[in-house]
Amino acid sequence: MTVKRSTPTYRSFKRLSINSSARSYSINLRTIFTFPARNLLYVIPAVILAALITGRYVDTSPLKTLILLVAMLTIFPAMIGFQPRELIRFTELRLMTVNLLLNFLVIPLAGLIIGSLLLAP
Repeated sequence: MTVKRSTPTYRSFKRLSINSSARSYSINLRTIFTFPARNLLYVIPAVILAALITGRYVDTSPLKTLILLVAMLTIFPAMIGFQPRELIRFTELRLMTVNLLLNFLVIPLAGLIIGSLLLAP
């Protein structure tokens, strides 16, 4: 005798079924979540365009205080290739300090100096 489960299993959540008047099809949730990574050529310009349109019609001035923080949290991990949970552990404190100094102090100062020398009136 087999027992029927009354609660849905993991596999039943794996597909999302959509019924429209013309057709019925199912979408794998993994396909939805990996779409941006597989289609960067289309997703990045679409997000930039959406951000420009949003910035044109919505007051985004309260977000100015977050620009530096978001930029650091977005760019810094990609520059040195570490996992975000390593920020809590501080296992490589010397490496993180040197990278912070180079990426956010030395290189911007070098760019400022070169720019002021080459672009001076």
